[in-house]
Amino acid sequence: MQALTFKENHTNFYIGNLLSKIGNWTVFQAVDSNGFLGSIHIFKNEAINNKNNLSQEEDFYNYLDTSNQIIDPFNFNKENLKITKIK
Repeated sequence: MQALTFKENHTNFYIGNLLSKIGNWTVFQAVDSNGFLGSIHIFKNEAINNKNNLSQEEDFYNYLDTSNQIIDPFNFNKENLKITKIK
């Protein structure tokens, strides 16, 4: 799990899994504040701030992930994997 913040708006962030970097794009699967696995987001690399101050949030979500507490009620993980295989 990692947090992504953005250069133009430092107050917005996403926490989740970095799935891949393709060219100038980052493919990211978010986890919401309730620990539910979300959908895939695609961001331009240049919009992402490479530094953030969200280590406590990352630690919490890493704990949820390693203790298998991330919930996938809509089976997003299976569906999102199909998207990441598109070339």
